[in-house]
Amino acid sequence: MLSPEQIKEKLFEEAQVFNAYYDAKKYGPAKRIYDTARLISAFVDLPEPDRILLFGNRSYKEDHEELT
Repeated sequence: MLSPEQIKEKLFEEAQVFNAYYDAKKYGPAKRIYDTARLISAFVDLPEPDRILLFGNRSYKEDHEELT
């Protein structure tokens, strides 16, 4: 079984794969990776700062705040 730190590392590796698929306009596989990463991060209760690094925090920003 993977430790929480190993799970975090794998999620960040998957983010790089997501970016490669997205840049290649392979949106289906990119969406699958995104959905899986969201599910796993919720299941293992990934800390909020790590979730922001992986997925951004766009939906939590006010209109006058800079988007990340």
